[in-house]
Amino acid sequence: MHSQNDSEVESKRDVLVGNRTIPWMVSGLEQEYWQLHQSSGFIDCSHAQWVKLSGRDAAAFLHNLSTNDIMGLSDQHWCTTFFCDHRAKTLFFCEVYKKISKEGSIFELKIDAPYAPELFAHLDKHLISEVVTIEMLNPPRAVFLICGATAGAWIEENLGVPAEQLPQRQIIESKIADIPVSLCTDSRLGFPGIAIHVSEEFAGQLIQLFRDNFLPQIGLKCYDTCRLEAGMPKLGKDFDNNRFVMEIGRALESVSYSKGCYLGQEPIVMSRDRTGFVNRSWVLMKAISSIEIQPQSEVISEELAPIGIVTSTAWSPGLDGWIVGAYLRRGFQNAGTNVKIRSGDSEIEASVLGTVAGNKRITM
Repeated sequence: MHSQNDSEVESKRDVLVGNRTIPWMVSGLEQEYWQLHQSSGFIDCSHAQWVKLSGRDAAAFLHNLSTNDIMGLSDQHWCTTFFCDHRAKTLFFCEVYKKISKEGSIFELKIDAPYAPELFAHLDKHLISEVVTIEMLNPPRAVFLICGATAGAWIEENLGVPAEQLPQRQIIESKIADIPVSLCTDSRLGFPGIAIHVSEEFAGQLIQLFRDNFLPQIGLKCYDTCRLEAGMPKLGKDFDNNRFVMEIGRALESVSYSKGCYLGQEPIVMSRDRTGFVNRSWVLMKAISSIEIQPQSEVISEELAPIGIVTSTAWSPGLDGWIVGAYLRRGFQNAGTNVKIRSGDSEIEASVLGTVAGNKRITM
């Protein structure tokens, strides 16, 4: 069987955040995976950094640099967006949270920590005469995702929050055990869920509260499997600045076609209006094999012609095989298409699951 449960090796992928560690695995992939599918758990998603924008021109400034409708974003709501170059090649992908403060609207951009300094520099480079203040949130906020098949019931019973009744993508300012928190509905893994944003100083107290109420922690390895099954590509792993936005598969939720001009708009609109398709798209595949599939493996057709490249792989207990993210050429993206993956010296049979809209899990 696959050799992904070597605890000594896996522990080297733990992530250090401040004075605490986010585990790669806690109780093992199999147990954590079925915990989410049959019950619920919490995932520490604090391995991110935050860039804050304020000032009277902040909304327009972000609107003109990113793909989503930031000017139309309601108060106390959030969305996802891309930042592109003029060719619509992806520079950054982040979550944008619009909050109301005494000074007016502020925008907090959440992005994987390694890319935060680059995003800050990108925004600062384009700041000319706009009244905008850009700063890094320090210390960054802790983020916990409570999700799973029964997460709504756990949240309501233990936190007193009717999670399943909250409007989608709304930010609710609240308190948990007298700790100020921001609550956001969050079904990114395809499960019912809620994200809790809290000052890093209270992170340990919340973790203990979860444990005291019998909510087990889920490691980042299980998160990686579930985010693939939910069709959620990852910056730096599944796309970078060589990848055209429309190939990535997040346009439905992250690109607005009704807004005015922005950096990268022309190629995006051309791909929709002139051709109606892109030549490559990020899709999911499954491969039933005991051989580990490596990222950057070549995907070939049954006739042995090169048709794509693997970007992410993870072992899926639900599939009892590998869930694979890959860019495939047009004509090979439909569900049920049989392909092969060249991984090392092996050719592994795989089947295309198709493109998956964000927040919807693949059918097992």
